[in-house]
Amino acid sequence: MTGYCPDLIEPPASATGCGGYFRDAIWQHSIDAAFVSDAATGQIVEVNPAACKLSGYERAALIGKHQSHLHPLQERARVAAAFEKSGQGPALFTGFHLRDANGEEIPVEISSTREMEVQGTLYSLTIVRDIRRTFADQQSLLAQNWALRAYSAAAERLTGELTPEAMMQSVCEAIVDQETFPLAAIGVAERGPGLPVRFLAAAGRARSYLDGVNISWAAERPEGNGPTGRAIRSGAVQVLLDAQANAKFAPWRQAAHSHGIRSSISIPLHWGPDTKGALLVYAEQPTAFDPAALEVFGRLARQLVFALNAAAQNVRLEQEGRQREDLQKQVLQALEATIGALGAAMEHRDPYTGGHERRVAAIACGIAEELGLAPDVITGVRMGAFVHDIGKIGIPMEILGKPKRLSALEFELVKQHVSIGYGILKDIPFPWPVAQIVYQHHEKIDGSGYPRGLKGDETLLEAKIVSVADIVESIASHRPYRGALGLRKALDVIQEDAGKTLDPVVVAACLALFQRDHQLASLYQA
Repeated sequence: MTGYCPDLIEPPASATGCGGYFRDAIWQHSIDAAFVSDAATGQIVEVNPAACKLSGYERAALIGKHQSHLHPLQERARVAAAFEKSGQGPALFTGFHLRDANGEEIPVEISSTREMEVQGTLYSLTIVRDIRRTFADQQSLLAQNWALRAYSAAAERLTGELTPEAMMQSVCEAIVDQETFPLAAIGVAERGPGLPVRFLAAAGRARSYLDGVNISWAAERPEGNGPTGRAIRSGAVQVLLDAQANAKFAPWRQAAHSHGIRSSISIPLHWGPDTKGALLVYAEQPTAFDPAALEVFGRLARQLVFALNAAAQNVRLEQEGRQREDLQKQVLQALEATIGALGAAMEHRDPYTGGHERRVAAIACGIAEELGLAPDVITGVRMGAFVHDIGKIGIPMEILGKPKRLSALEFELVKQHVSIGYGILKDIPFPWPVAQIVYQHHEKIDGSGYPRGLKGDETLLEAKIVSVADIVESIASHRPYRGALGLRKALDVIQEDAGKTLDPVVVAACLALFQRDHQLASLYQA
């Protein structure tokens, strides 16, 4: 603090010279906001330039403010309590927002030092980090997860022998099984006066919203210029980001508000000779449909149209069988594509281990092939490996990217990532045990692993394979707290642990893999 706050005190001799210069430079050029507060009153006495930039206030306007007054009113009591707690020692606080000069509430993480005495006065140094990008990544993952679950359930129902009306109703019901979506509906464009949209199917707790609204697809009418009318006319997907802010949604705004609707997508449907309509999905959050979610629902709409056309044409029984098989393949492709997107999003969040999931997947699939497992099982191994660390989305970046060994408490937090990952994936109906692979990949055959201390064959073979691949990749590669130890060291470690903590058959297959696959081994030769 003495190097950071030259206005408060004179730095001692030990803080002068080069060290003091660099501490001043860090204070001036840090990307994180820093606030120095009087520990007794909570009033701000000094800030760095990043604090001014984040808050939108000049330095003079911040000096003298109480620390809690930079937060929304509903958070101030919790901020005050956190400020008191921070005096007991270093602490990290999450779930807070900083309210800037324009009234925008910015999600932040707050870390603080223990109180420091300077010339008889106690001060507290608080670091505030802007996590809008991280928060957006988390929301994107959630949106993809919601959409994937809805897609999987709806696509599965389309494989049954249903009438066209039953297909549409079944799809709507499957979508609203996810509580995120309060309403799903399918409307058809009619040719009567005013070109109305008539709903053939609808489901969800906000179903009554449709009873009091007039939706048209006529370009010259206000009721025809909402998302659904434009989707039917243009044949292009229409996204409503926020029902309370879109001027063209004015005819339905009040009804949407009363039913808790904030955003929607309208996906055009065209089946039969000349039937046009749209699949509508509504959400309670604004901007709930990111590009990945749009792709998932677009796939579902295409499959619905395919199913409707197949039913209308009354295709032969053997053709229906082939269509179901093709549909199942597309479901699996969509699941695989989404798994890849989830893994890529995790790597984007944690650049220190970029490529880790993909390399673990390559090693794990190689081990599975050495063991002679069936292609479908190998696919499941690859899917589990791609997202084995997805639960780290719930671990603070300060811990994941820490450039030194973790403390015991920090390691306990990191260990929670397997349970978090299991919670994200457990309700998605994968044809492979992806959630269990994620949940078990840190278990050991002697029961010393976590989170459940499973022993021997209580752990899935797929999880044992991912565990060995994860250990090899982690040891052989660079980490924030150390350099790469190399492939030889990694293979020595698993060979030493074979039969103790690691499955000896899996370890033997891994050793054989790297002896045979020189291209894979060459990734770790540098």
